[in-house]
Amino acid sequence: ERMVAVLQGLPSNYDTDLFRPIIGEINELTGVTYPGPDGGVAHRVIADHIRALTFAIADGALPSNEGRGYVLRRIIRRAFRYGKKLGVEKPFLYRGVPIVVNIVKDFYPELSHSKENISRLCYFEEERFSQTLSASIQYLEDAIEEALENGSKLIKGEKIFKLYYTFGFPLDLAMEISQEKGVEIDISGFEREMLKQREKGRESWKGGEANEKVKYKSISHMKSEFVGYDTLSSTSKVIAIFKDSEMVDCLKEGEEGEIVLDITPFYGEGGGQVGDRGIIEGKDSLGIVRDTKRVLDNIIVHHVKMEKGSISVREEVSAKVDEKMRRATQRNHTATHLLHRALRDVLGPHVKQSGSLVSPEKLRFDFTHFSPLHPEEIKRIEEIVNEWILENFPVGSEFKDYDTAVKEGAIAIFEEKYGETVRILKVGDVSKELCGGTHVRRTGEIGAFRIISESSISAGVRRIEAITGLAVVDYWRNESRILENLTEELKVSKDDILKEVSHLKNLLKEKERELGRIKRMGFRNKIKEWIENAEVVNDFKIVVKRVEDEVEKEIIREISDMIKDGIGRGVVLLGSRQKGRAYLLASVTSDLPEKIHAGNLIKEIAKIVGGGGGGRPDFAEAGGNKPELLDLALEKGLELIKVKLK
Repeated sequence: ERMVAVLQGLPSNYDTDLFRPIIGEINELTGVTYPGPDGGVAHRVIADHIRALTFAIADGALPSNEGRGYVLRRIIRRAFRYGKKLGVEKPFLYRGVPIVVNIVKDFYPELSHSKENISRLCYFEEERFSQTLSASIQYLEDAIEEALENGSKLIKGEKIFKLYYTFGFPLDLAMEISQEKGVEIDISGFEREMLKQREKGRESWKGGEANEKVKYKSISHMKSEFVGYDTLSSTSKVIAIFKDSEMVDCLKEGEEGEIVLDITPFYGEGGGQVGDRGIIEGKDSLGIVRDTKRVLDNIIVHHVKMEKGSISVREEVSAKVDEKMRRATQRNHTATHLLHRALRDVLGPHVKQSGSLVSPEKLRFDFTHFSPLHPEEIKRIEEIVNEWILENFPVGSEFKDYDTAVKEGAIAIFEEKYGETVRILKVGDVSKELCGGTHVRRTGEIGAFRIISESSISAGVRRIEAITGLAVVDYWRNESRILENLTEELKVSKDDILKEVSHLKNLLKEKERELGRIKRMGFRNKIKEWIENAEVVNDFKIVVKRVEDEVEKEIIREISDMIKDGIGRGVVLLGSRQKGRAYLLASVTSDLPEKIHAGNLIKEIAKIVGGGGGGRPDFAEAGGNKPELLDLALEKGLELIKVKLK
């Protein structure tokens, strides 16, 4: 890019035809022509960040609160914040993605396939930050107000760190807003909190995987040969035993520890597949394998509870995998490969795996997609997978070097770390992926496939949970039993169940409306009494009352309106206990907001009940987790109202 700038006789990369189309789009979106009032800083930041996020998301990175995902989130938010400086209030970065793709598509054709997904994901992230901005601005304004009231004109570093860490609010924006109000930020305090958080993260890392690797360093020269692709049992030699993180010579009856074998049929947890379970038997001993993990590239450990006798280092043992559990796991694992392909066929090539869990009970598959799946899409995906199962495709594997495998079309998972030589798992002509897990020999062994849930786990990432084999039969049997119980309970045929349920729902709604009317009628006399006995300050009436517990909020709002109509001029403050929480409502007549702001009033007294809230000058609500202090909050509210009206 620098060479291009020199050849084109331009002062910077941003003036070349590699960036000008993006900057031209920014001119149009913001209505501010480059370089603008800041000398072009905002335009350049936005253009650079749009390009960065386009490539990052295309490569599989996703916005999140940790790791590279957090870096990506900050890139999007920083660019969005510069757009705000140029007067843009709504999501706009996503509209620059197609421009970037158009500039580089000849060199990076894969971007064209992901263009729509990148744009939508970026839009959702921008929209999310736009909403977060509202809540975080309120938090910052409260902190500024508190600093001004204290007379210190300094916001504590802890508060700004919370704003940054919890809401993702940029520090420089917080400084800018604070300075406008004549308040400074305790930067050293903020940096201390940042340092604490980093140390916490380091300690967490040191206490986890790092310690595990140090623990097994003493046997890193050894090797556990995995033979579980071809057999579920083997005669093996014990090469190491660990108990309570220490190497020992023997594991005795009743003790738990980790056994390392020179040859093992047990699959060590990895690639989303859980570790095998089973037994390790000696001449007069029996150990139950509860879990298996691959702790180093060449070491597999078996977590064992000794049921009988003892097992020693160098002893010859028999290792047997629980066949029923392994077969169930294999069915689920091969099904994830079929599911991955079906998702791409139905939703589009932008779908990429971003995580998985394969166990004997079920499979979980996380994938990139920007919106919930429609019932028809779920139905079609299920149909496709089950059709492939019935086709009984052969499932085979081969080892090749990584570059060759990818060139031949094998799908590699972004999160996984691969060596030079990889295992390619091929399912007929349907799927070809890099995978080290265990699988069925033919798709027919899966039996059946059923999706049991579909949900969102983060912006742009969906999760499907599914079952296979006998678990599907049990699922259908349970559904059938529920259906039979419903027909018996409702006294209707299976075909009429939906009609009857709809009728009952309508009936219930009518009864709820009727109950609401009865409750309102019951309150009429009380409301009349409250209005007659209202306190008066400077010709304004005040009604502060506690409503019965568990009265619906909708009814309390109506009660408030009725009281306000009855008093003409004044303030209404009501409280009630709702499902174990405190609920507060403040309402002010139209001629009072200059004296009493309902939102500020409710925010002040909500602190007493352990909560917060706010609202308009004439109406506000709040909640709290200390309902036992509700009466105290109402008393405090009455005092505040009287003071302000006087």
